[in-house]
Amino acid sequence: MPSSVSSPSFKGCGINGTAFRQVSLMGIIYILIALIVFFFAETLASLLPIFIGALFLFGGIIRLIQAIGFRRTIANRWMYFMLSSLLWIGIGLIMLVNPFDSLIVLFQLFGGFLIAVGVVEWVLYFTLRSSRRQLG
Repeated sequence: MPSSVSSPSFKGCGINGTAFRQVSLMGIIYILIALIVFFFAETLASLLPIFIGALFLFGGIIRLIQAIGFRRTIANRWMYFMLSSLLWIGIGLIMLVNPFDSLIVLFQLFGGFLIAVGVVEWVLYFTLRSSRRQLG
C-alpha cells in the first residue's frame, strides 16, 4: 500500500489524472450554470426567444456556406441544402424581429413535430409487431 496518496489514476478504467480533473471541472461548470439558471430563470426565459433566433440565423448561415460548397460535389441536390438554409435564416430573422409571438408559433410547430414522431413510432411498432408474429 503506498504511503502517499495522490490524485486517483483509475488505471484499470483508462482514466488518467488529466481526465479526472476535466470531469471535476465539468462538474463545477454544470453546478455554476445550474445555479445561474435557477436564480435567473425569469430573465433567461425572456431572453430565450432571442437566443433561439440567433441560433437559427447562425445555423442557417453555416448551412448556406455548406450549400455553396456542395454545389460542385452534389450536383443538383445542393439546392435542397440552399433552400433549407434560407428557411433557417428566415426563421432566425423572424425570431429576432418578433421574438415572443414567434416563440408561440415555434412551440406549436414543435408540438406538431412531436405528434408526427408519435404517429411514426406507432406505425413502426405495429409494423414490427406484425412482422414478429409472422416470424414466430
